[in-house]
Amino acid sequence: MCSSKVITYSCPGIYVIGQYEENDVVGYASFSVLNYRLTVIKGLDKSTKVYGSVPEVFAGKLVEKACIELASREKIIEGATLIDLALLNWFYGGYIVSAIVNNRLDVIDIEIVNPGVKIAIAESSSSTIPPKLSLSQWIILGYIFRTANWDLLISFCRNNGFARGKTWCIIPGWRNTYMIIYEDSESLTNALEKISYINVYDIIVDNNGLRQVIKV
Repeated sequence: MCSSKVITYSCPGIYVIGQYEENDVVGYASFSVLNYRLTVIKGLDKSTKVYGSVPEVFAGKLVEKACIELASREKIIEGATLIDLALLNWFYGGYIVSAIVNNRLDVIDIEIVNPGVKIAIAESSSSTIPPKLSLSQWIILGYIFRTANWDLLISFCRNNGFARGKTWCIIPGWRNTYMIIYEDSESLTNALEKISYINVYDIIVDNNGLRQVIKV
């Protein structure tokens, strides 16, 4: 049982789009997912209780572990694990391009995701491999997210060999998923016709950081 004095943490899922390796630096392109989250209540006696769950396409088990660990850390980012990556995304919010420097994750670029850019994650019935692009390509994708520049999105997808239409693009992602960037429901329908999928999650990128502690 939790004590009567508690701290409540609300922690969103995370999604890793892909990675890069450049100048001996490895990093990731990722974001946290506002509308898939769980709650951890931590008592002052260090007891914890978890409410809700996050689908595994958004790293549900990892998110639960990271949310519990969040309360005990003196530093938000201590290393370069996937838990550190989750915490990095929660701390800053938005679309993040990160880098592992001196065995510790740090931020290279942050962009707010324009509400005019819609994103769906399709759980695939077959395996997918997240793309490894150049750092500059991931930064360009961040610019596309911020500006909702559809011409540039299609150019980005064409140059990197991703399936695309006039107002949609499909990027293979982690955990056997595809990320679909689209403009409207018709665009999403057209994109889904190109892949084999089990489930589709409409998502909202969490553009606001520092909101995990919601009640004391």
